[in-house]
Amino acid sequence: MLIGEEIDRLRNRERLFLVESLDWRANRERVIYASRDLHQFLEHPSASPGRNAERRKLQRLFDRFISGQEIAVAFERRIKGSDLKRLTPRRAEVWEFKVRTRPQLRVFGRFAQTDVFLALTGPVDRAHCNYNEEITRCQQEWNTLLPAHSPVYGSTLNDYISAKGISL
Repeated sequence: MLIGEEIDRLRNRERLFLVESLDWRANRERVIYASRDLHQFLEHPSASPGRNAERRKLQRLFDRFISGQEIAVAFERRIKGSDLKRLTPRRAEVWEFKVRTRPQLRVFGRFAQTDVFLALTGPVDRAHCNYNEEITRCQQEWNTLLPAHSPVYGSTLNDYISAKGISL
């Protein structure tokens, strides 16, 4: 089964969820699918105003990615101020979305295809984040959902993300 068909099957079984843009008029340049826990965080308001503000910040970051708006990506080297970063070791193929305002939330995932990101774990507050554990958790979640498929293993950023709205 192709990975796209497998993702559709996981969506039908409510194990992956399409992240919708808050702006219904925005173009869809890329796709993010979220795990059940992350979907719950994004879609269900909290009794806590602070938690709701965090949810909106993460949704806005995802919206920028989905619609092809400007985001900063760290691919080959460390870049302060990046919104999306490939973590080390590179062979792990785990990426993090970074909300840079306090609290600095992190969401971890992998690319299934060019412009198709699976947000699998998080959000985690950077102040309490053990990156090695998060990389392992993300890989385990991938292997649970897509055991017969590998994530994208690329040598250039274009293997992962189309160029629209990307700054390095």
